[in-house]
Amino acid sequence: MRYLLLSAIPLLFAACQSQSETVQPQSRNLIEVVYASGNLYPQAEYKLFPNVTGYITEIPVKEGDVIADNTLVVQLSGPNREAEKENAERMLTLTEKNREPLLAQLRERLEAAAAKAKLDSLTAYRFEQLGRTGAVSEADVDKARTAWIGSRQEFRALQRQYEAQQNSLGIDLSQSRNRAQQAGNNAADNQLRARSRSRVYELYKEIGDYVHQNEPVALLGNPENPVARLSVDEADIFLVKEGQKVLITFDAFGDSIFEARISRIYPKLNKAEQSVRVEATFLKALPDAVYGLNLEANILIREQKNALSIPRSALLSGDSVMVLEGGEKKKKKVKTGVSDMQYVEIVAGLKPEDEVLLKGE
Repeated sequence: MRYLLLSAIPLLFAACQSQSETVQPQSRNLIEVVYASGNLYPQAEYKLFPNVTGYITEIPVKEGDVIADNTLVVQLSGPNREAEKENAERMLTLTEKNREPLLAQLRERLEAAAAKAKLDSLTAYRFEQLGRTGAVSEADVDKARTAWIGSRQEFRALQRQYEAQQNSLGIDLSQSRNRAQQAGNNAADNQLRARSRSRVYELYKEIGDYVHQNEPVALLGNPENPVARLSVDEADIFLVKEGQKVLITFDAFGDSIFEARISRIYPKLNKAEQSVRVEATFLKALPDAVYGLNLEANILIREQKNALSIPRSALLSGDSVMVLEGGEKKKKKVKTGVSDMQYVEIVAGLKPEDEVLLKGE
């Protein structure tokens, strides 16, 4: 519904013969607004849903509490999941504990084999040099070379064994960590926590209640800066733009008027109500924020300053008026602008000094 707000300029309509016969067009500031009703809601409201089923064993918060991020809101029963978590954590600890001793044993053998291969290599080289001078027999040279080849093969075999064992233990450790992580995640499903700093607006369940998977258990939202959620008639929605000023009143706050700005326009029509959802953000904090408070809003579409206007009751059908000229009544065609139930802007056809007859005169 669209209408006009008038500024506090006095309504000085001059009478010609008697106070009710004629009026003169007067300049005044007219403000065109779109009316909308709505309710107060928190920003970023959300519901908590469990990923698992179970009985509620603990609710450490109450409605109205403002809680920090990650605060526990509802605890569900889940002994099997807790046992799985404990077993997985024990297996992870055991895997981590056994991994290093096994590798340490192989490293010791590998280091010993490396030292022996190096020593045998030096011995074989020395015997080859001595064999060239005839200081040692060819058989001794062959024996030294064979010993070096054998120790080198043993070192390489132990090296492959160490790498294989290291890879195997690494896979076991990674799998143990994954199982522990999965078990921890499953156990964490028993705990429903706040996603951010929030106010607890409603708890849908009590301790002892059985909760199904994806059944809401609590309603939370941002404790500061609530928004006005408005329903704007589809006939007026294209007049509304983001950033426009909004004047809002609440039954709960008497005659107080709160200023806001259009912050979001949703691109979907509510066919049942023939309206579009619009949100407005308040410029100053409200005295108190109660979820769902009823409100009424005037969205300021445009302001027409110094608009030449007459009472709507003076306007005839076909956008014409009766004026009094030289004591005679004459009909004049006019061009109108913005109007409400009381006044209409005259864009063309009248001058401020014209005497306009009211209907019935």
